[in-house]
Amino acid sequence: MKKLLLLLTLACPVVTCSAQTIYDDFDDYKVDQYLGIESDGLWTTWTNSPGGSEDAYVVDDEFFSPD
Repeated sequence: MKKLLLLLTLACPVVTCSAQTIYDDFDDYKVDQYLGIESDGLWTTWTNSPGGSEDAYVVDDEFFSPD
């Protein structure tokens, strides 16, 4: 049991340190285009078919950041 606890204690920092940060500036996307296509593969749909019926349009109706 002590060996398992030691292994988990040593493995947790490795898992948390390998997390990646994703930054995406939605202001750069063209309005009335599909998000999956505009993001160059960063965002996609459940079935991995950007530009299809599942994909969302980029709109500028509501925003929180200045232009």
